[in-house]
Amino acid sequence: MEMQRHTPSTVSLLRVALFIGSLLLLAGCSTGKMVVRGSQTIMDSGIEAMNSETDLQLARAAMPANLKLMEGMLLEDPDNIDLLLYALASAGKNDVPAIFWSASCLGKWVDMNRDNIAGIAGLSNVATLMQRVIELDETYYHGAAHMFFGVYYGGRAPMLGGDFALAEQHFRRAAEINNDKLLLVDLLQAEYLDRQQLNQEAFHQRLLGILEAPDDLYPQMALINAISKDKAALLLEYEGDWF
Repeated sequence: MEMQRHTPSTVSLLRVALFIGSLLLLAGCSTGKMVVRGSQTIMDSGIEAMNSETDLQLARAAMPANLKLMEGMLLEDPDNIDLLLYALASAGKNDVPAIFWSASCLGKWVDMNRDNIAGIAGLSNVATLMQRVIELDETYYHGAAHMFFGVYYGGRAPMLGGDFALAEQHFRRAAEINNDKLLLVDLLQAEYLDRQQLNQEAFHQRLLGILEAPDDLYPQMALINAISKDKAALLLEYEGDWF
């Protein structure tokens, strides 16, 4: 039987996985994060080596060890954004529903735990997941990932991480995906971006446009449009308090 060929890049990657895995087993809870964060540059090099590997059999054999290694690293450092990105990097278009709904559930949990610092910190994980949705299929569920980022960047002042221009781009793209028929897009833009910018005219006109839209504008999303109309009327009642 012909012996398997081990390229230097694959051998190095496997050795790194075994070495770091051993360190994680020996490291206590207090030093585990230090080991993880000190090893990330090695992981980056390992991923580059894997990407350049031309032997599919060797790459297939090495992949499970790498995934288990990252799982172990995440157990030690669960909020490590770089590691979370590695877990997402291999996701494909078929994974979009799972990624999107996981992000949606996590985002709702954060919204319901606004007084929890750890919960608020989890918002960055939601953004990471939603960005991957956009990369894989930006149209999924009526462009909802773009609506998320419209709120994400529009609902905060620039000094707190907001970006009004970027928020407007995401709202515009969500509107285009729905052929300007999904009233929820305009509702969110008025409530979060126009209000944050203190743009009363845009706020008023956008909500008025929602109320004047025909009921059969988007039959497939009639319920969401009806809810958007009710919410638009409610927001207009607070216009005098906000501006």
